[in-house]
Amino acid sequence: MSASIYWRPVGTNNKRLDVWAPSSFIESMRKVFGDAPWRLSGEHLATLRGMDATCGERADRPSPYMQIIARIENGDEMLTIEVWPEY
Repeated sequence: MSASIYWRPVGTNNKRLDVWAPSSFIESMRKVFGDAPWRLSGEHLATLRGMDATCGERADRPSPYMQIIARIENGDEMLTIEVWPEY
């Protein structure tokens, strides 16, 4: 199944995550966080780092979990973001 995965800080415009295996990503997120949309914040960073540690690496792009972590850790402030698939 092919899907695009999007994220946004709560209350702003959508931005697309670069996810190379959308089906696996969606299934992993469902197992850990329940059904989409997933509202993620600083309290989820340890879990997301653990998910990143088990994610296969690609030299040409960061894992989707690291992309989410980077969005939450927005400089000096922590953002709450929503992540969801669109088919």
